[in-house]
Amino acid sequence: MYVLVDKGRPWSVVEHLLLEALSRKEWKAAELALAAGMPRRVVVEAIIRLMRAGWVEISRLEGAVSFKANAYGLAAASESNLPSTPRRVRRPIAYVVDLIVGDIYRSRELSVISESLVRDKSAKERLVWISPHSNSPKFDPVQFISRLLDEDEKFVDAEPSGFSRKYLLVTVRDGVIAGLPTRNLAGLRTAIIDAAQSAAPEGKTEPQIFSIPEASYQTNEETPVRREILFNLSDLILDGAAHEHFLRSTFKRAATQVFIHSTFIDEQRFLALLPDMAAAVKRGVRIHVFWGQNEDRKFIGSTQLAIAKLRKNSDVIGLDGRLTIYPFSTSSHAKLLVADSGKDRGYVAVVGSCNWFTSDFKSYEASVALRDPRVVRAVIEYLAKLSCTHNGVWSDLASELVNLSDSLSDLPYGSPGNAFASIVLGAHHERFVLRARDEAKRRVFVASHRLGAASISSVIAPAIAAVKDRKINVDLFYNRSAGAIHSGAAEALVESAALSGVSVKPIQSPRLHAKVLAWDDDSVVITSLNWLSGDPVDMQSTKEIGVWIEGKNVAKALIDNFVAAKSGVQDG
Repeated sequence: MYVLVDKGRPWSVVEHLLLEALSRKEWKAAELALAAGMPRRVVVEAIIRLMRAGWVEISRLEGAVSFKANAYGLAAASESNLPSTPRRVRRPIAYVVDLIVGDIYRSRELSVISESLVRDKSAKERLVWISPHSNSPKFDPVQFISRLLDEDEKFVDAEPSGFSRKYLLVTVRDGVIAGLPTRNLAGLRTAIIDAAQSAAPEGKTEPQIFSIPEASYQTNEETPVRREILFNLSDLILDGAAHEHFLRSTFKRAATQVFIHSTFIDEQRFLALLPDMAAAVKRGVRIHVFWGQNEDRKFIGSTQLAIAKLRKNSDVIGLDGRLTIYPFSTSSHAKLLVADSGKDRGYVAVVGSCNWFTSDFKSYEASVALRDPRVVRAVIEYLAKLSCTHNGVWSDLASELVNLSDSLSDLPYGSPGNAFASIVLGAHHERFVLRARDEAKRRVFVASHRLGAASISSVIAPAIAAVKDRKINVDLFYNRSAGAIHSGAAEALVESAALSGVSVKPIQSPRLHAKVLAWDDDSVVITSLNWLSGDPVDMQSTKEIGVWIEGKNVAKALIDNFVAAKSGVQDG
């Protein structure tokens, strides 16, 4: 694989300060180091870099060598950031993707060999083959950039390439593994130890396979990153009509890019929005449409059929390739929207429950519009990961999203934040259920499209514990039972929870599709996960994506809106 990078270490604040000093008067290196309180070697190396840039020149001060900024240096020093002069380089890059936990390595970190060599060894030695859950690497473009590029390189683009299957051969003796890098690889090490312990006794020569289930050895289980952000209650998008208005307004407002991830796609719903998309395209906007998965398997086939028809639709074809409907499934249940705000290089990211291209916008939905670049970047990075998940191959779209995320890092954050936010993935949802259990002082509120048997351990048991411990109010709402639990079992579950003080209520009006966990007045998780039927196990899986917001009255505003919709005070 080849990457295109801008190579050259960016200027540091220290170098900028030294150039500023040299623009005011001449300095001897030793005197400048003393005045700056820095080691002389650091100052000399900085001056050499500034000279190479053509901004500093040598002069004579009192018979000794001294340095001063020239006219170009004076101009550079006056800038808010020193002008960067990187070299654009196209270079090959070799790497290894681990199929067990999905980690990425520089090729020099691991010594991999061909399958034929492993089979030759297996004829003479006792080997255990680890069989991964999937033979398709799950590629994370952001991890790729951080792991494989040098510190003085900035990613520009990549030339997609495929993978060749290789094997890592390690030895295990008395629980000690030889043949792995020294860095922390807890998940991979655990998998290898488990495989070694499964080995047949000495003398057995038949092939030994150790199969692992999906996500069994995930290593990244740290708490989701907590970011300080600016947030406004008006950025809660609640009920179907509000979602339709937001989507159409997004197409009207965008100036460059719109990315939409809908769980699946309905042809007629898509065509109903096509005039809005066409108007945006005519202004130069590019629209990218992804789709993922749904609990009902039949919808995958219907989405593929809808896409096939849409790609042949003359009105879609007439948009000259600026509307792209990607043919692959991301295997994600997430509902995401990312678009530019039409001004000041800003972007908005929407996370929530709405299937943008199948909804009739008459169900009660809940999403949140995130505008602070500190959290918008994180959503874009997960969208980049989804763009590569289907086959693990780097795509042009991944390059575009990685560069977009990087461009937002240059935006000013403005005022200090008034709220906190975390992107919530996969099994991290469970941690917020436990937080609600432990932190709630008055109430816990849950809205879920479906009710299933998984709700007992995932939500209801923690809710019962909170009621028993602090006598708080717990209200759980759902629209319908999941396929794995029949109506009689659902009724029994509801009655059992009620005996413990937990209210589990089916609700048909409004038709509930929102996925929300909220506690007290200030904490809420808005997500794609059906709290009362889903049970994700992979900590870093992008199959379910939500966002936790902690801010003044954010939970209260959402719960009040739902209660009003339920009582018929508003449409929804």
